[in-house]
Amino acid sequence: MYYTAGVFLVIVPLMWFHLPESVSWLVSKNRMDEARAVSQRYAVDFDAIVAELQEQRDLAQGAESAGGYRAVVSQRYWLATVMFIAASMLINIVIYGLNTWLPEIMRSAGYSLGSALQFMLVMQIGTLIGLVGWSALADRFTPRRVIAPAYFLGFLALVVMSFNLPTGLLMLTIGIAGIGTVGANVMTYGFIGAFYPVALRGTALGVAIGLGRFGSILGPMLGAWVLNADLGTKWSFASFAIPTLVLVVVTLLIPKSPAEKADQAAPVPERAAA
Repeated sequence: MYYTAGVFLVIVPLMWFHLPESVSWLVSKNRMDEARAVSQRYAVDFDAIVAELQEQRDLAQGAESAGGYRAVVSQRYWLATVMFIAASMLINIVIYGLNTWLPEIMRSAGYSLGSALQFMLVMQIGTLIGLVGWSALADRFTPRRVIAPAYFLGFLALVVMSFNLPTGLLMLTIGIAGIGTVGANVMTYGFIGAFYPVALRGTALGVAIGLGRFGSILGPMLGAWVLNADLGTKWSFASFAIPTLVLVVVTLLIPKSPAEKADQAAPVPERAAA
C-alpha cells in the first residue's frame, strides 16, 4: 500500500509541469494568449468562457475586490459559505468515522477480523464507483440536483446496515453506503467550484475544506464513544446515519448563486411562429 502511494510522488511533478491551468482561470488573470492556446488544444469554447466571466464580474458587484476571505463571507456569499463548511464537516464525520471504525463495528457484530476487513474493502469499491458515477451525473444535471439524492442514498444504506442482514446483502448495502457517502463527497467540491466566481473558487474551497476537517477529528471520536458505550451495532451505524441525514438538509439549504438567480430571472425567448 505504501509503495503504491509512493507512485504519486512521481506523478505529482509531472502533473505540475504538464497539466495546464483552466481556461477560466487564465482568462481571469488576463493571460489571454495562453487561454486561447489551451481552449484550442482541448476544444473549449473560448468566447463563451470570456462572456461567462464578464457576466460573473457584473453579478459580483465588487464583492471580489474586497479580497478572497472577506468576499466569501460577504453579504452575497456568507450563507452559502456557512452551508458548505457545515456540509464538509458533516461528510468528514461520516468518512473518517466509518474508515476508522467500520472493521471494529463489524467485529462487535460477530464477524471475524478477515470478514470485517472485507467489508471495508467493499465500501472502498463503492467509493470508487460513486466518485465516477456521481461526477458524470453532476456534469449532466449540475451538482445541486444530484448531491442531496446522493447523500440520501448513503443515509438509507446506513440505516439498512443497522439491521441483521444476510452477509451477501450486507456486503451490497455497505457498497451502496460507500457510493452515497465517501463517493458522493467529490460533488461537494464540484458544487463549490460551480457556485463561486472563478476569482473566489480557490479561497472558497480552502475555507470549506480546511474548516470541514474538524469533522475528521469528530468522526473517529464519535465512533469511539459509541463503541465504548456498548450501545450495540444499531447505534454504531445510527451515529453516522444521523449526520448524513443532517447533511442532506444542509445541501438543500444552500442558496442559489448570483449566476443561478440571473438565469432564473432571465426572460424565456418566445418561440417563432410555426
